Amino acid sequence: NQETQKRYRNPRLRDADCEVAERARSEANEVAWLLGLLFAIQVAPGADAGIAAVLAGSYESVCRRAGELSLKIWDWPIERRASLVVAAVDGGAAEQTWENLGRALAAANLAVVDEGAIAIVSELAGDPGPAIQMLTETEDRRAALAEIKKQRPDDLVPAIQLAKAAARAQVYL
Repeated sequence: NQETQKRYRNPRLRDADCEVAERARSEANEVAWLLGLLFAIQVAPGADAGIAAVLAGSYESVCRRAGELSLKIWDWPIERRASLVVAAVDGGAAEQTWENLGRALAAANLAVVDEGAIAIVSELAGDPGPAIQMLTETEDRRAALAEIKKQRPDDLVPAIQLAKAAARAQVYL
């Protein structure tokens, strides 16, 4: 339901090491156990909208292997940060979303030096949601972020990713 979706739209859940994220994973595992979920099938996404692997087996082993694959496929070491990072939102119109723009910003933010610049190349045509609008229309980003975190609108995550990137670097869309 919408209340549960809003509860899980917690920005702290994005931090895999966070206690809140661990509680959410534990709750999801307990629900699976209570439902009697003994067997699971999961598709691990690969590059270029491909499939890296199809996993099947016990729920716990599939979850563990999916996490390992995710790190292997999607985690890359950054040897040196750059003063300018250019990131792109790839794909057709269906992929040109504020959520994907937020993901591109989050990745670019890991690679840019403090007070550097991030340029995002996209064909985004949709209007920003209420959280992003609130961020762009205010001088006091901290107050806007506090209100956004309290309200937890649908675009909470990309708004926080934009705010984090803008706090470290100039952001150009």
